[in-house]
Amino acid sequence: MTRFKEGDVITYLMEENVLVTHRVEKVESNGQLYVTKGDANDRADFEPVLADNVVGEYTGTTIPKVGYVMNFANSKEGAVLLLIIPGALLVLYAFITIWRAARELDQTKHRDGSRVS
Repeated sequence: MTRFKEGDVITYLMEENVLVTHRVEKVESNGQLYVTKGDANDRADFEPVLADNVVGEYTGTTIPKVGYVMNFANSKEGAVLLLIIPGALLVLYAFITIWRAARELDQTKHRDGSRVS
């Protein structure tokens, strides 16, 4: 049984931590091997792809520009902008909230204390 047919775009693990996305040119060994070719290449890849190495299939749906955001998030500047700054703002917001609550509690104590006297 074959999962993919000729013309499908698949992503497969070529070597450790290297993903490649190519189009299936030919299905061999009853769907256990796929001969692939990059759209910009003149000929098919030398090594067929094992079905077990296929990790994804292009279904026609994309999210434009998301790769740029992911690359930026993995940079030092991205880490600062997307992690450290929001974290610092969250800590600042917590301090302000605690300070306001303490001030309100203190004012309530003073009002209640002045009525008792």
